[in-house]
Amino acid sequence: MPSHGGDTVWLGVIDGQGRAVSLIQSIYWEFGSGVVLANTGVLWQNRGVSFSLSENALNVLRPGESRSTR
Repeated sequence: MPSHGGDTVWLGVIDGQGRAVSLIQSIYWEFGSGVVLANTGVLWQNRGVSFSLSENALNVLRPGESRSTR
């Protein structure tokens, strides 16, 4: 199957004892936030750009709520 373009990779695993690990690698736009952590080369993501603090926004960001509880 041919590869499709994208900006996110996710993988997860659960072992026989129920321990789980979830890994998401995503920088969102072409170069993420454009901020690189000094002395590491780690590029900060900017997926938070999809959220808003405006109460009228579809993806409003507020404490103690998830989308399913609204």
